[in-house]
Amino acid sequence: MVTETRALRALPRKHDPEHRVKLIVDEWGAWHAGAADMPPNYLWAYPGSLRDALVAGLTLDTFNRHADKIVMANVAQLVNTIHSLFLAHEDQFTVTPNYHVFAMYASHMGGTAVRTAFSAPTVGFTRPPAGAGASAPAEPAAARVPATLWGLNGSASLREKALTLTVVNPHATEPRACAITVRGASVRDGRATVLSSSDLRAHNSFERPSALTPHDAPAHARGNAFTHTFEPASVTRLSLMLE
Repeated sequence: MVTETRALRALPRKHDPEHRVKLIVDEWGAWHAGAADMPPNYLWAYPGSLRDALVAGLTLDTFNRHADKIVMANVAQLVNTIHSLFLAHEDQFTVTPNYHVFAMYASHMGGTAVRTAFSAPTVGFTRPPAGAGASAPAEPAAARVPATLWGLNGSASLREKALTLTVVNPHATEPRACAITVRGASVRDGRATVLSSSDLRAHNSFERPSALTPHDAPAHARGNAFTHTFEPASVTRLSLMLE
């Protein structure tokens, strides 16, 4: 996503030096195989898990960091299919972890994007070679390609004296202690909202609609510098009040 966004941002520079042309990103989201416990007549249906929520957070933060260029971005889809926010069947209804990420990130709405810079050890993993789709045969371990992912990344926005900082820690098992510096302001108070689990496949269902929901966590935020520890496999919103 970051590489593609930077490439897209570079395209208009030659023909649009004043940056009047904006970008629209359509139907973004993770795409997994359908789940056996979903209604069989639902297209590509799966319940959405914590791993999807991490993808949602990383993607929304990318859009926020490029708010000067991206004016619209549409998730795919809303109900009962790819990267859904809601699940419904007859008289049953529940929300997915993706919904909770969207609800957490709603605090950015109406704010002014603030530049953020992150520095953290990267996360190493392996992925299938390019062109290997979801329907392709499983690749032997030797054929997988080494890759890395941000160790921490996020975005920030300011509305009057309220600073919202959203951060994703994509590491499945390791917390990340992070020194946070706020330039040009001082934090008076702060609170954290966290979506996390020790199980990357944790998800909600009609039987357990609250199996994975955000929880409040301490945020000892004072002054213009403080330290916060981000839980493993987590999406965190820090709500900071400035003096």
